[in-house]
Amino acid sequence: MHGVRYFLAMLTLLQSGGQKARVALARAIYQKTRHVLLDDPLSAVDSHTARWLFERLLCGPLMKNRTVVSEILYARPKLR
Repeated sequence: MHGVRYFLAMLTLLQSGGQKARVALARAIYQKTRHVLLDDPLSAVDSHTARWLFERLLCGPLMKNRTVVSEILYARPKLR
């Protein structure tokens, strides 16, 4: 491997789990497909980032006229 591919492969080794998850999400969103399947895409980010990604990315213009199937798990706090 030489050049850009080698650089990207080495860069991937240095990424945290959250960074890898965000790159995978970006790759999925930028694919020119009618349907997007996501497995808990917001689990590796904090709540503020998750909200931003949901509102601006998953509900944004890149997803217009596309179907998103996703498993997003959240725990709701107990109300007394």
